[in-house]
Amino acid sequence: MSSGSPFEKGIAIRQPSTALLLVNSSDGEKYNSTTKLRLFDGNPSRIYINNQAPLLFGYMTRLALTEVNIQWATPNVNEYNNTLTINYFDNVGFLQGTTRISILNDFYTAPRLGAAVAFALNNNAALTTFFGVDTFQVTFGGLVCGTSPTGQIGEFTATNSTYTISTSSTLGRWSLSPYNNTQVPFPPLLDDLTNMMGITPSETLLGQWRTLQGGFASLQYTPYIDVISNFLTKNQNVRDGTSSKLVFSTGALARIFLSNEDFQARNVTTTYNASSNFVGSTDNAIGTSTGTLRREFKYPKQIQWNNTENVDIIDINVIDYRGNPLFYEKTADNLSANVTQISNTADIQFTLQVTEV
Repeated sequence: MSSGSPFEKGIAIRQPSTALLLVNSSDGEKYNSTTKLRLFDGNPSRIYINNQAPLLFGYMTRLALTEVNIQWATPNVNEYNNTLTINYFDNVGFLQGTTRISILNDFYTAPRLGAAVAFALNNNAALTTFFGVDTFQVTFGGLVCGTSPTGQIGEFTATNSTYTISTSSTLGRWSLSPYNNTQVPFPPLLDDLTNMMGITPSETLLGQWRTLQGGFASLQYTPYIDVISNFLTKNQNVRDGTSSKLVFSTGALARIFLSNEDFQARNVTTTYNASSNFVGSTDNAIGTSTGTLRREFKYPKQIQWNNTENVDIIDINVIDYRGNPLFYEKTADNLSANVTQISNTADIQFTLQVTEV
């Protein structure tokens, strides 16, 4: 005869108690003790909070990151990735020189970025001297980035998500050099525009071109961010891993993808006026504009915790796909004697849940 379940016997099953640790990156800001003015020396993606008192205490055996809210104000073109390094060759194939163009930090839709790249290419002294004036053209999804061919008026939708970069010059060819190439006469970089534009340099039978047709251009400075903490994961026995060739911390709390859970078609438009000049564009890729990104984890990672230990400090870092701290502009730039600009002060909020068993 079955002994019956606890419910059949009328025995109540005790659910473990939980508590929440609520973290806001703004709580890590520092202030002058006398004037009470904020000190501009912090990065909201690098959080260290130590209040010299327990932030959470009690009998707890595991913790988990259950929710993240991000005020996203990191431009998709920034100091990490705002360059392209270009080699140029004569028609015989001999290297004539290498130059590097850069784009201003900002939020760019695909058409606007293409126009900025075209402008930079056509205003680079080395390229203009070798190829001639205004020889480069950049298109996205079949649409010219910048001034359109005569006759295009109104709003047009891109047919695909790829760039084409070409020169009309017959004086030579060009190629892209990797951002971290130590053989070019420029310092290696953390990243550049090639990945987000879908034009990452690769070894091919013909590495010099007049026209380059790229692959999928995400327009995202990073496709995901990792939330990591050395302190909060110090008691876990199972270590985190990654397929990346770059060195990442093993103390992962979560990975957050900059995408929707459901499939969403890419939609990019360009608008030209009656003079065929570019007047505006749209791009629904996440990260091409400011916004708020919230993620709630249905099955969060459960991290072991020592039940005799309090949570005394918070050390949370938010890093991009290259392992760099999420880019934030300097919080104060003196533009002139009379103008001061307060830049990116967008914060990140976290909810952590601790459980007693």
